[in-house]
Amino acid sequence: MKIFISADIEGTNGIADWDETFPDKPDYRPFAERMTAEVGAVCAGVNEAAPGCAILVKDAHETGRNIDHAKLPENALLNRGWSGSPLSMMDCLDSSFDAAIFTGYHSPAGTGGSPLAHTMRTRLAWVRINGAPASEFLINYYISMYFGVPLVMVSGDAALCAAVRQTDPNIKTVAAYQGTGMSVTSKHPRLTLQELRETAKAAVLDRKNVKIELPREFKTEIYFKEHSEAYRAAFFPGAHRISDNITGFDTADYMRFLTFLLFV
Repeated sequence: MKIFISADIEGTNGIADWDETFPDKPDYRPFAERMTAEVGAVCAGVNEAAPGCAILVKDAHETGRNIDHAKLPENALLNRGWSGSPLSMMDCLDSSFDAAIFTGYHSPAGTGGSPLAHTMRTRLAWVRINGAPASEFLINYYISMYFGVPLVMVSGDAALCAAVRQTDPNIKTVAAYQGTGMSVTSKHPRLTLQELRETAKAAVLDRKNVKIELPREFKTEIYFKEHSEAYRAAFFPGAHRISDNITGFDTADYMRFLTFLLFV
């Protein structure tokens, strides 16, 4: 069995400020360690459900160099840095995997579930796919579907977890904190680690209950904070201007949308 884990940091237990997410800031290190611990707890749960399995972790935050590999189980491969692939936070995923898990994910740009809510790049005010607000969860959820790999578990802020369950109630979730304005309220980190381990085990065991049905078309809109960037993005082949700040891109091939997103 092969399990894929995409790990972000803004949905990690207790995180509340951008200074806790950037490697050059003094507040970063404790939360990078907490990110590593949460990924490690998920790996432990996966190993309990599927002894002898193969795990691949994609470090999917900022530089892609946040996780301490030495603190993960020995059967966990770690992908660091960025290859430049349109798969981005899902790089290395393919159809050979049996399940996918997202850790440390967060609410999308334009919503209030996390003080760090954003979608891919902070210069984007919001992204929509088929009319729905597109979080990094949704974008990467569709990537897992594209390869026929069931997404079985997501951890992150409570608002995102609620949106995940609405998308598919069979996806198991762990809320690492409750966001309110620019604050967060979270349980003790050790309790979150325990919940992550137990939930990951259950998610892998129940993986066949999760749906894998990709939409037939993708009508997408990106609202840029700067109108000049929307103007520039509209020159991408197949893209079109909707308004001064909004560029649209419609396709039936999800990989084409991911390529558009990569270059804009």
